[in-house]
This record gives sequence, structure tokens and C-alpha cells, in this order.
Amino acid sequence: MPDKKSFSQLSIIKQIDACVSCGLCLTVCPTYKNLQNESESPRGRLSIIKGLVAEEISISKSSYKYLDHCLMCGACEAVCPAKVEYTAILGQAKLWLHERGYKSFYDRFFGWLVYRNYRIFFLGKIIALYRMLGIQKVLPLNSVKLYADDVKTVKGKEYYPVASGVNAKGDVYLFRGCVASLFDRDTIKSSIAMLNIAGYNVIFPDNQTCCGSLAIHNGDVIRATKLKQNNLEVFTRDIPLIVTSTGCINSVSKFSDKVSSLYDILEFLAIHLTLDHESNLKIKGNVLSHIPCSQRLRTESLIASRKLLNAFCDNYLELDNSGSCCGSAGTYMYRNKQLADKVVSPLIRQVDTAETPNFIVTQNIGCRMQLMNHTRRRVTEVIHPVTLIYREKFNKHEKFD
Repeated sequence: MPDKKSFSQLSIIKQIDACVSCGLCLTVCPTYKNLQNESESPRGRLSIIKGLVAEEISISKSSYKYLDHCLMCGACEAVCPAKVEYTAILGQAKLWLHERGYKSFYDRFFGWLVYRNYRIFFLGKIIALYRMLGIQKVLPLNSVKLYADDVKTVKGKEYYPVASGVNAKGDVYLFRGCVASLFDRDTIKSSIAMLNIAGYNVIFPDNQTCCGSLAIHNGDVIRATKLKQNNLEVFTRDIPLIVTSTGCINSVSKFSDKVSSLYDILEFLAIHLTLDHESNLKIKGNVLSHIPCSQRLRTESLIASRKLLNAFCDNYLELDNSGSCCGSAGTYMYRNKQLADKVVSPLIRQVDTAETPNFIVTQNIGCRMQLMNHTRRRVTEVIHPVTLIYREKFNKHEKFD
């Protein structure tokens, strides 16, 4: 008689059994398209997960590698006729493996790093020192030198009111995130400024933490739950909560039940900012937009982004990344760099053949970092749309402190 399975094991197996093995997921999966290996497809990974949790195959580096290669981009779920919740199953499987002591170095390191704000701030000091001492000339680490000129953690006051003499429409929260607080301060400062221009006072709690997205990507549900609990204690008022990175918004939605509404920054501005359609005030040059996987699945965000960028840009174009992730996927571009480089290559070929872009815009900090790595010799700048709009449309060319 077979051993009795736990509730979590039976739950995972039942969800996997909903898969009809039609193979539609193979046509859109970035890793399968690059490696042409069934084990590198959603269908193949579900088979591996079922074998692991049913204890029919043993846990090994090889089986974990196939699961870790998944980008969790969600492309497979969009085409699945059986509506299998693949990313949720993978998250449960990784948690099941972690409970049995199987966790990679990157899972442990990044989980440790983002759990406390002071660790992120300390990392910022190290990178700044790396640049100041000229170590980058001797030890040119690509993942560090690219951002070394722009490293300064966002840590300051918690309340940004509208300009004196302006009647405020109300207050909003702004969510900072973890990686963005270190590498994307211009986006945060531009968001504060644009929200003020739209007539809103901005509350920017300094004790907020990571949204938990990196932990979820790594299957660390326990850590993600702790981060959620911390943020629940921070965002307590019933006012709109604004997020700058689409990669954070799904995780933020899990702790935003105390606030009246959740928006990404362009969604909110599309509703509350008065648009000026005079052509002479439009942003000059070619603006090439990258749509992150996390945004493709959020229709309201996609509509708002297109509305604002079309209104403000002379020549707005989009990369065709349907079914093609950029390869950032949280810490994926560091954990699986070679595969991430292959995954992003179709997008880079599009950049090479497009009319010379002055800017590439994207709403996810991870996507921005990945695209910066691969386009720095081809494109003037890779930035968040809100930074482009604030700087170019409103003639605010100052660099933020």
C-alpha cells in the first residue's frame, strides 16, 4: 500500500492533473523555444513536479535546475485551455522543496538581502565605494558598473505636499520597493513630482519593505508572508496606493486590502492628470516601449501606458514581445545569466532593426536593468515612462539627490 500523502502533496498533484497535455504552452514558453527540451517547458516541468511531490523521482540538482529555469512570465497561462495556474503550482512546489532543505545560494542571498531595508542601503554604500575607489576599472563587474554612477538609496522625508497655494485633491501612498530604492531613485522622485502636479500629496513611508515578489519568484512563501505582514502595518490609511514597478503590483495587491484602491503610476496619472495635446509640447525623438510580462497581464495598466505615451510622444513605438520575456524575472538574470541572455536576444534584434530609438521605456525595474545591460551601446537611455514624461514634457532636467 502506498505511503499516505500530505494535504499539500495531494493538492499540488490535483492541480497538475488538470493539465490536458495539449502542448499549446510550448509555443509561447521562452525557455522551451530557446532550448527545445520538453523538460524546459511548462508541461515538462509539471511532470517533474508531479514526480517529485509524489515521491516517484528523487530531488536532485538536475530536477531543481529545470524548475529554476522557469521565468514565471505567465505566457503559458494566457494560452492554456484548461486554465492551469502554472505559476502558483511552481511556487507551491518550490516551497515544498525548500521545506526539505533544497534552496539555492541565490535564493538564500537575495532573500536575506531584501528582508531588511538597512541591508539594501548598506549594499548601496558598497557599490558607491566600488565606484569611488576606481575598483570598477580593475574589476569591471557588468551587473555593478552599469549602475554605479546612479547608486544612491532613496531615504528621506515621508510626506511630499503639493506646491504652496495649490488645493490638494487628496493624499496617496507611494510604494518604493527594494531594488528600486537602490537603482531607480529617479523613477521614485519623478513619480512624487508627477503626483504633486496631478494635485495629490504623497505619503512615502520610510519603513516599508520589499513587496515579496523576489521571494515568491524564489518559492520562499514564508518570507513573502513576513514582508506582507510588515507592509500591512505600514499602509494603514484608506487612500490610493501607487506602485511604480509592474513587477511589484501583483504582490502589493495581496496586502492592499486596507487601502481604497491600487494603481500603477501611469494608471493613476492617466485618470487624474490633465493632458496637454499641443504638438509643440510633445516629447521629441523616437520612444520605443517594452511591455513587461507583469504588465501584459494587467489590461488597465497597458491601456494607461499607451494613452499617456501616445499623448506625450512624437513617435511612439512598441517592441513586439508577445510570448517573449526579457529574461530579467526577479533575480533570474543573475541566477541563470546565459539563458537570460538567450531569452532577451529576440528583443535586442528588434532594437537593432528599429528606427534609431532615443529612449526605451519600461515600467519594471528588472526589465530596465536587463535592457540596459544589452542596449547601452545602441540607445541613448533606458528609463521608466514617468521619468521620461516628467523630465522631457515638463522640462525638469535636474538630476535628483
